[in-house]
Amino acid sequence: MDIFLDFFLNNYPYLIIPFISGFVGWFTNVIALKMTFYPLEYIGIRPFGWQGIIPSKATKMAKISVDMMTSKLVSVTDVFSRLSPERIEEEIQPAIRAMAKQITNEVMEAQASVLWNSLPDKSKKSVIRIIEAELPRVIKELMEDIKINIEDILDIKSLAISALMEDKALINHIFLSVGNKEFKFIEHSGFYFG
Repeated sequence: MDIFLDFFLNNYPYLIIPFISGFVGWFTNVIALKMTFYPLEYIGIRPFGWQGIIPSKATKMAKISVDMMTSKLVSVTDVFSRLSPERIEEEIQPAIRAMAKQITNEVMEAQASVLWNSLPDKSKKSVIRIIEAELPRVIKELMEDIKINIEDILDIKSLAISALMEDKALINHIFLSVGNKEFKFIEHSGFYFG
């Protein structure tokens, strides 16, 4: 026992080197990973400051990922073509029927208020019933027109890019979720390789 104690006391500076190196390796890897993702916004006075690498490249990453998704995985035209106009009409018809009276009143007040106000209530109700009866056909035609022009109407690429650019924390979350095991390995490997 005295031999081990004597050996340790005489050589402890050399014996703790691997542990100190491991701690430094682990610590620098943890800091490097944190600096990759944080802070989300630039802190400091340029050029002296820092913003996480991922958040600083949010625009570029958003464009690349959305380009890949929209060109290789899914297109808006394909998704929208799978929607059934009849099903959409069925889903939104109760809300539109509820709004038909209000919309008809507003349009008629704006376009022909004297005529509309002079009509008896029975005639107004007839107009509203005619409009309600035409709604399924109008909605179906509208959906067909939207299907043909969906790329012009809905720019999914711009929507997705702006959403990802506005929410840099979301990009961080995507990376951290997908690479969780790998990031843990990098943290721990700093100790072993340090």
